[in-house]
Amino acid sequence: MRTTPGLDQHQDRHAIQKPFEKIFARLAVVSPLTGRVMVVNAQRERHTVLTGLAMNGCNALEIAANAGHSSPESCQAYVDAGIDHFQRMERLVGEAFIPIADRFLGKVVREAKDRKAQQDPDAVLRDTNLTGVGSCEIGGCRAVEAGVAPVACYTCRKFRAWAEGPHEALLVNLLARQSEFIEAGHSEVAETRTATIVAITDLLEAIRQREAADG
Repeated sequence: MRTTPGLDQHQDRHAIQKPFEKIFARLAVVSPLTGRVMVVNAQRERHTVLTGLAMNGCNALEIAANAGHSSPESCQAYVDAGIDHFQRMERLVGEAFIPIADRFLGKVVREAKDRKAQQDPDAVLRDTNLTGVGSCEIGGCRAVEAGVAPVACYTCRKFRAWAEGPHEALLVNLLARQSEFIEAGHSEVAETRTATIVAITDLLEAIRQREAADG
């Protein structure tokens, strides 16, 4: 088994490449754009994962950390690609997308009554202070694996937000980061936070209405 110096027992990219290509050749995945079987390799999959991070709101520094790059400059292209994607979506669907994209789509539950969290502790989603904010209905997804949870979870239907969770503190942090991006001249990057900010605001209002109804 070929290995990379300093990474004993870990296969290098050359050793992974052929098995990876064989698997996708057998799957014969057809591109919805060309109608032809896709040519997939490990490098392409890497780009897909990093682009996905950008579309989930990660900045160049965060993407670089996940990619193992020493400089965030090499990852700015992924952020730009994410911005282009959002702009294309806006042009295509426009206002029709707003009622769906800018609302909290998950469920509001009490931590003590969250059966999913009780049955599967790994489904609990935590903020940077390791404080629980809710749980994932399906136990986890790529957002967790990519390290963008729980922020990305607020726009997901599978998120079970705890009514007593520190959502407002997370909102304040997001607003602060958005302001920093704007002040630094990165308004496009700042805009990628908007959907999550609106979703959390919507969640907080839902929690307030629920508490008012409960008396």
